[in-house]
Amino acid sequence: MEVPQPTDHHKLLTGLVGEWTYEATCEPAPGEPEITMRGRDTVRALGDLWIVVESEGGMPGGGTFTSVMTLGYDPAKGHFVGSWIGSPMAHMFIYEGHLDEQTNELPLNCEGPSMTDPSQMARYQDVIVFVDNDTRLLRSQMIGDDGVEHIFMEARYTRVKKKKPARSGVKKSRASSVRKKLGKKKSAKKKTAKKTARKPAKKKPAKKRVSKKKAKKKSAARKKPTRRKAPSKKASRRRPSRR
Repeated sequence: MEVPQPTDHHKLLTGLVGEWTYEATCEPAPGEPEITMRGRDTVRALGDLWIVVESEGGMPGGGTFTSVMTLGYDPAKGHFVGSWIGSPMAHMFIYEGHLDEQTNELPLNCEGPSMTDPSQMARYQDVIVFVDNDTRLLRSQMIGDDGVEHIFMEARYTRVKKKKPARSGVKKSRASSVRKKLGKKKSAKKKTAKKTARKPAKKKPAKKRVSKKKAKKKSAARKKPTRRKAPSKKASRRRPSRR
């Protein structure tokens, strides 16, 4: 059996893998006031061809609501396929849909119990809007027999960005090395301070006392003018000029 290779449609889905938070406005029943719900999504890949979306949040009447969505693309059928189940419902919704590449909207058509008469089946659409890598929208609507769409839930999903793992070990080692260096410097300063404190100041050699007579003689000897040597007699004799 040949394993199908992932296409751009599959890559579009696997691009949703990660953690998400959402805020949704919901109309519990036709004519009732809207309420706000918040929750969290975890999208994980099942191989290269499927994604599984696990959602958890608050319910309109209180309590916790959980759901599981599967999504994939069937190349043989030429459209997206999937399913949806929720904790307060016994019905499984089966998805089929085509991507609108101009609007980046993926309407997933399905059938389920009518909101007005649960004994009757009605048509529904869960429309996923791919805004960017970190944002997507979901619009849930019921389609009446006349083809009119009635939106009963809208949600905005925001990707939870992963924090860069702090290099705790490296930081600690760097910090510890810096502290060690500072400690060494401080200890070296302390040692030098101690050494300087311990070493006695060098005393200047005491000058020898000279008597007044000797001092006068030395000063007189310095003041005596130096006598020029008289020229020698040989040098003073002039040679007779030859006429």
